[in-house]
Amino acid sequence: MMLKRLFDIGLSLVGLIGSSPLWVLFSIAILLEDGWPIFYLQERVGKNGRIFKAIKFRSMIKDAEKESGPVQAVENDPRVTRIGRILRATAMDELPQLLNILKGDMSFVGPRALRPKEKEVHGNPENLDIEKVPGYYERLAVRPGLTGMAQVYLPTDALRSEKFKYDLMYIKSRSFLLDLKLIFLSFWITFRGKWESREKKVEDRDLKMINFFNYWFPPVAWMAFIFPTNDSLTSESTSSIIIPLLQWLMPSADQSTLEAIHELLRKISHFLGYGFLAFLLFRAFRSKSKSFDLRWIIYSGLISSLYGILDEYIQTLLPARTGSFYDWLIDITGSLSVLGLIFLKNANK
Repeated sequence: MMLKRLFDIGLSLVGLIGSSPLWVLFSIAILLEDGWPIFYLQERVGKNGRIFKAIKFRSMIKDAEKESGPVQAVENDPRVTRIGRILRATAMDELPQLLNILKGDMSFVGPRALRPKEKEVHGNPENLDIEKVPGYYERLAVRPGLTGMAQVYLPTDALRSEKFKYDLMYIKSRSFLLDLKLIFLSFWITFRGKWESREKKVEDRDLKMINFFNYWFPPVAWMAFIFPTNDSLTSESTSSIIIPLLQWLMPSADQSTLEAIHELLRKISHFLGYGFLAFLLFRAFRSKSKSFDLRWIIYSGLISSLYGILDEYIQTLLPARTGSFYDWLIDITGSLSVLGLIFLKNANK
């Protein structure tokens, strides 16, 4: 999961820089209401049972657990301060855990980081140790997360046994796209201030919006930003950079060979770029059904073709760029190749 770790590092750095004014604001608010300390360090159980110190903005009164020990907070918990209610409803009390993510103790998405020897009190008169709840040890196979499937889809005071089922469901089905979906939903819950709610945090209409974003944002982003950037890296205008690099890699090759390799790389880039675009479009059209429909192949091919024509036309308007009918054929071939493979795969079922 190297991509997940790189994503955690990059996003946590951006988050720390972008949220710095909020750190000042929340610190002043906590000091004015309840004095020091501003931050609260808690022992949490991480991946493979390793104990680490999670850092949070203090949202409860001082010595809130002096008599009860570590107990799961519930909605309208009397130990929570006034500013703490705001912080907890929006999950801003966990903003300092960006440092834990950057350090590698946590990830943005994963099972919630629980406390050692925590008790299950709400809805359980036996005051059960959470280590005895089925699924506790299985969920320690991954880094704990700032958000996750259980945090997003279940009420804040749901039983641990139910939350652990969602944690294991996430571990079995985790993917980068699922992480993006859960992060987006988390921002939506923060915006609505429903993290401490006993009701559903995510409505059906929210899920429809997220599903639309999940399936249609990737092809739109690919057409608007990602592929044009990738295309420019292998364009003729960058030959002054690419060819010297190829010459360094292959010092015995002559100039004509290097130029031919550069041109081949450019064609391969177009072929793969449009093939991936066709796949994203097919995936988006198919989002509402698991069955196969030939129309999705046709729609994806038409959009890829029209985008290829537009791409080549725009290149004629840019300095040091020229549109090419041959390039357009390469683009269409890439799209049709992927769509053809999809068709053959589904036709054989």
